Amino acid sequence: MKNLRVPLVVMTIAFIGLTGCCNLPGLAGAPRVSQPQPAASPPSVSPDGPQITFTSDHTTIKPGECTTLQWNVQSTGEAVVELDAKRVNRSGEQQVCPLETTTYVLHVDAGSIVRRPEIVIVVARSGESPVAPKPPTPVAAATQSPTQPAARSPVPSSIPPSASPTARPSVGALNSNPPSKLIKLIFIHHSTGENWLADDNGGLGIALRDNNYFVSDTNYDWGPDSIGSTTDIGHWYTWFRGSQSATYLRALYAESQQHAEYSRLTTNPGGENQIVLFKSCFPNSYLQGKPNDLPTTGSNPLRGQEAGEQMTVANVKGIYNDILQYFATRQDKLFVAITAPPQARNETDPTAAANARAFNNWLVKEWLKGYSHKNVFVFDFYNVLTSNGGNVNTNDAGRETGNHHRLWKGAVQHIQTVNNDFSAYPSAPEDSHPTAAGGKKATGEFVPLLNVAMHCWLGDGGCPPR
Repeated sequence: MKNLRVPLVVMTIAFIGLTGCCNLPGLAGAPRVSQPQPAASPPSVSPDGPQITFTSDHTTIKPGECTTLQWNVQSTGEAVVELDAKRVNRSGEQQVCPLETTTYVLHVDAGSIVRRPEIVIVVARSGESPVAPKPPTPVAAATQSPTQPAARSPVPSSIPPSASPTARPSVGALNSNPPSKLIKLIFIHHSTGENWLADDNGGLGIALRDNNYFVSDTNYDWGPDSIGSTTDIGHWYTWFRGSQSATYLRALYAESQQHAEYSRLTTNPGGENQIVLFKSCFPNSYLQGKPNDLPTTGSNPLRGQEAGEQMTVANVKGIYNDILQYFATRQDKLFVAITAPPQARNETDPTAAANARAFNNWLVKEWLKGYSHKNVFVFDFYNVLTSNGGNVNTNDAGRETGNHHRLWKGAVQHIQTVNNDFSAYPSAPEDSHPTAAGGKKATGEFVPLLNVAMHCWLGDGGCPPR
């Protein structure tokens, strides 16, 4: 369940359909733009600094096409390497599919020497003459201030006029009010999500209804090829990047039915679902590897696979980096990644639980750094369910201390004061399904954050800092 090719440019909230790896609908017949020779940043010649090679298969592509960046850094001492503000190994490759002409920067920090070679990938649209990219910036031996890449995606016509999806999220007054107009939302889930939605359990369905969301959902056996039965982390690649993703997502965006029991608004406003919530279940919190492992790049054996031996910290990070590239193409939709719930103490071990904690912290604090759009948000369901009010049937909602992800005193708060990586709300010693008390705590903390993310995406509210 890991190791795939990881797309590179990370952005904040977006939607468009990538069919397979890099083809956009409707572009299959577009004329191919002639390709110049691969670009390469010249290797450093200073014997005192790192030797760097940075190349691309192509420097001119058309919308929907991809190219592969390759890099190799040789240094006698320590060297930190970042590609577009994301930590990477010293040697590697990354597939990128920019929608507009984009500059990719390889940041190499070798202590007293910082080098930043660049490659420009020109995106030439049908009927346009490609504009030759500027020559690669020579590798400098002086420390330079990092700059953000100029990666931007076109704004779909269905985005609300008030949205500013290509702008970096602003930090201002957060707006936790319900949407003024009815918004369609769909939740991809299995049994834990079903319990969370239920009126007599977590009550999420009622809370979303009362906040002006028209809610639909998917469950086991839903959709083309019963894709709804596959919601492990490796399966998100199938949903959002796989060869049949266009078929699955067309059905997902059009779905308006219930596949679980919960209260919802009776009036369907029509149109596609605008917000997508997706969540894996607690087996996905059993992670191998080490807490600080870097994301897998290149081939990832977790792609399309169920939870199992391929579930490592590196591979699951790689999957989320993969699907983020699709999200960047769909800024007309808001994607909300909900972390997998923690496991009961008797169903896991301390190492796997600590890895799950580290991975979810990465999702909340690191995954979206450098992503310049506003259509992706993470809710840490895992953290919320690792502290209670004294027992599994009493929660600690509203308390100053505990483990929370919530809107607190006007700001988004992600806090852990209880040292616990196991479920604080197991239904039984060997049943990791959260109790109703845990579900209600999660509902109370999630819905105000969803409203904040929604207003950030629409452009009529501030965005949480990253």
